[in-house]
Amino acid sequence: MRLTINKNKCVGCRICELACSFHLKEEFNQEYSNIRIYFNDDGGLDIKILESCSCNGKPLCVEFCPTDAIIENEEI
Repeated sequence: MRLTINKNKCVGCRICELACSFHLKEEFNQEYSNIRIYFNDDGGLDIKILESCSCNGKPLCVEFCPTDAIIENEEI
């Protein structure tokens, strides 16, 4: 599965980072997340997905994103 993040919808709340870390390590710690949100000096966002999603079922980051900015895609 591959995730796509719509930067126009993302508000930088970082809930996706916490949801991902909880799924992977059962701990709320952004250091364990495969999604990283960085804030630029100009106020913009830089979003990185470190690895392909290996979640079973619907990923928690998709489920808990308050703006529906994260989309699941089948891996090509």
